[in-house]
Amino acid sequence: MKPIVISFFSDVDGRTYYSDHAARFMGNCNYFNIKADVREKASLGSYQANCRSKPQFILERMHAWKSPVIWMDIDTLIHKPLRIFDDMPYDVVFASSFVDPKYGTIVGPEFECRNEWAAGHNPETGVAYPADCLKASPIYLNYTPNAISFVEQWIESIEKNNENWFDHESLFDVTYANQKEMNIKFLPWTYCASPGCRGYDTVLSMGLADVDSKIKQLRHNGFDEENIEGSSPGNRYIEKDIQGQGEKYGYTQTVSPLQMSPKDPLGRHGRQ
Repeated sequence: MKPIVISFFSDVDGRTYYSDHAARFMGNCNYFNIKADVREKASLGSYQANCRSKPQFILERMHAWKSPVIWMDIDTLIHKPLRIFDDMPYDVVFASSFVDPKYGTIVGPEFECRNEWAAGHNPETGVAYPADCLKASPIYLNYTPNAISFVEQWIESIEKNNENWFDHESLFDVTYANQKEMNIKFLPWTYCASPGCRGYDTVLSMGLADVDSKIKQLRHNGFDEENIEGSSPGNRYIEKDIQGQGEKYGYTQTVSPLQMSPKDPLGRHGRQ
């Protein structure tokens, strides 16, 4: 079964970063014939609050579709088809930075694992635990009791834990708690790249927004300016990552993607 891609967008801080990417993202999905359920959700007032609402949205869409889903952040760039997720038998699957194969790394048909690094294993230092290097997008969630419980625990963890956290700190904790009981797997680091780091094997490039309330919260949480800059590039690397193929990613041919004037499959300007 092909999973359904789900996402939401909530503009914040007087910016249209997310709604612009939502229109572009739908064009990107249409290019690859990917079924996507993208919803506009009222902003809760800040980047952090919107992030913390993510697992509740995921759970609602899982029950609505009653089928496997893939959560993707709305500013994700899709470079290749998502075939690796078809008919997956696992409960939860994450992209990763580095994952020791003993934790269950998946090697799929969309990329070649030509060496130890591509297989997700650091030959010099190893990896202490995969939750330390998983990414919060994409996340594959099967429609199984385990996956449903996983998201419910994620929601509960966010409600109970540090108010300064975003969504991913609780996600790491829940992954750690369920690693042995649930069928959780990890994709090699080549599958999903950071902005500006697209390689030959990259299927997805993750987005990292630069909205003001995100940067403010990172400063509040003790991040230094170098780390904040690296965590918040916004659209700085879009041109590099789409490699002149704007139509593939939902942009018009005549407008620079940095001007953020994408095709609009969401129909906000009369387009369906």
